[in-house]
Amino acid sequence: MIQPLKLHQPASRRKFFLWVRISGTVSIILFTMTAMVLGLHQQTLELAPEVIDCPYRVHLMHDRLMTFLDRNSHTRGQGDEAENDFANLLAETRVACAHQSELDGDIDRLLQLFSEARTRRHQEAAARAELESK
Repeated sequence: MIQPLKLHQPASRRKFFLWVRISGTVSIILFTMTAMVLGLHQQTLELAPEVIDCPYRVHLMHDRLMTFLDRNSHTRGQGDEAENDFANLLAETRVACAHQSELDGDIDRLLQLFSEARTRRHQEAAARAELESK
């Protein structure tokens, strides 16, 4: 036989579920904060070569390049600073990961794609300036 739905739970059960929710929330916050600190730590320049997680840095550069390529035309006026920042990060990653030769191809490809995107942006900016001047 089907039991009727109880609208009120005992106070001890409500407290238990409250503590479960609080513990879960605190765990998620601690995990997120730990991941952020570790990610920022990997971007530090003064890390010893054996501590640097080069595959992570290359993945980070890949994501940043994707973001750079996906920016819409409304933000292109701000491109010089973003281009310079990315170029600096890519150069720093190349130096920091020089001891891991298996990533050289990935870093070179990122550099090639970035250079091509930068050239296209400058050509588009020149064409836009020419059209606006007429």
